[in-house]
Amino acid sequence: SGPKSRQKKDEDERTLVEMKRELDATNNKLAQLKMKVEGYDNLAKEVEVLNALIRRVESRLADQDEKNDSPGSNVKSNQSKPVSEGEIWLIDPFFWPE
Repeated sequence: SGPKSRQKKDEDERTLVEMKRELDATNNKLAQLKMKVEGYDNLAKEVEVLNALIRRVESRLADQDEKNDSPGSNVKSNQSKPVSEGEIWLIDPFFWPE
């Protein structure tokens, strides 16, 4: 084995070290992207919960308006009934489902 093969071996080792460094950097970027995607998934879930909450509130408001508009109703439309124990979670985020 002459000096040529030793030089080739050194170059191969340097190339391997550089490739490993690039692989590590790529893996780090991948891990960061995974965390971002998980963050977006969590946001999407929160948006779903909020949309469901909005639909419920809108439907309750519509029901309330129908009751108030019905003949013989002596409730004024801007008057709302007090919040029941079962509905408290609609107002207080502490009670919102995960």
